[in-house]
Amino acid sequence: MKVCHMEVTRRCNLRCLHCINGDTALYEMDTSRAMQAIDRLGDLGFGLLCLTGGEPLVREDLPLLINKASERGILVALITNGTLFDDNFIRNAGASLSGVTISIDGPRSAHDFIRGSGCFDRATNAIALANRYGLNVSASITVTALSIDTITETIRWLDDHGVSDVHMNDLNMTGNALANRELLEVEWDEAKRHSLHLTMQLVSGDIKPTSADTCLANPETICMSRDGDIYLCSELMTNRVASSGSIFDDDVEFRIRSQCEKIGPCRCKYTDFSSGSISVTLHNGLPCPHIGVDV
Repeated sequence: MKVCHMEVTRRCNLRCLHCINGDTALYEMDTSRAMQAIDRLGDLGFGLLCLTGGEPLVREDLPLLINKASERGILVALITNGTLFDDNFIRNAGASLSGVTISIDGPRSAHDFIRGSGCFDRATNAIALANRYGLNVSASITVTALSIDTITETIRWLDDHGVSDVHMNDLNMTGNALANRELLEVEWDEAKRHSLHLTMQLVSGDIKPTSADTCLANPETICMSRDGDIYLCSELMTNRVASSGSIFDDDVEFRIRSQCEKIGPCRCKYTDFSSGSISVTLHNGLPCPHIGVDV
């Protein structure tokens, strides 16, 4: 299935310490243009649309965009901080959603320190609401110095609260994260990473982890920025390098394939752990080798 991760905005209602954006850039496609972009994805045969931000729910027209994608036969998943995810949104768009990913950065103390007082409880309520409406519920954890020693506790908590998948991300040193580097950065030495792998094994039972080079740079999985530009992965989009043109370009499919051939195999690697009730994906922490390279 062809997948597009669509950054519908960079605006956000929070100012998280580890945010990669670090700004409140206001330019984004308006409702009409965003719907045209979704139509274009439908024409190109994309089957899954993952809506990202910023915080997607700051867009008042988000239910319109979700329902538009559903009308085109595209499955829709939402990535959110959970603080604006409520019954009113579900009533307007829930029938068109296939799943939701909610950011959790550790237990209440760590989460609220990073995101703001009360955010943990609101994210918890969002998880419960999504489960109540029968959505697939995932969680995203950004591993920082404030959370690394509570990973086991956090994943077990997520498992107990009906979360089926967890994606663990390393800190991306841009935006607010760079400004708070001394507070948040984890020194990914071999001992620390090995310890984290053992933690994942403990959570996931006796299944051995399997590693695979799973760089997302391929024509079947793309990222679309808030202005409609296309990138082969989120790393490239965040840094705004190696664009494959615009979703509105007539030759965008050719340009995506050409960019894939230029970039070639990447070193991005993920380790997967799974048990009967929850699966965990851990990024290996290596920066994209193409950032800062003319491709």
